[in-house]
Amino acid sequence: MQQAQSPFICPQTRQALREATSEELAALRKMPAHAKLEAAWIRTDSAMAYPVQNGIPQLIPSAGIPLDQGASPTFLSTP
Repeated sequence: MQQAQSPFICPQTRQALREATSEELAALRKMPAHAKLEAAWIRTDSAMAYPVQNGIPQLIPSAGIPLDQGASPTFLSTP
């Protein structure tokens, strides 16, 4: 069975976006500016996340949240 393609792409790189996991959202919410983040879409290289506000993905470059390079579900964990 084929995996469904992402409905969204990054506005900067045109890479596919995937929905953030609950662990990734929890890590993003630890950042004060994103404490009330309801959802997010993450680029396939895990370098950028795009927030969802009022159910609408904010797929504009200025809304992107830079993430650590080579991110995994623990991409924002602190040492």
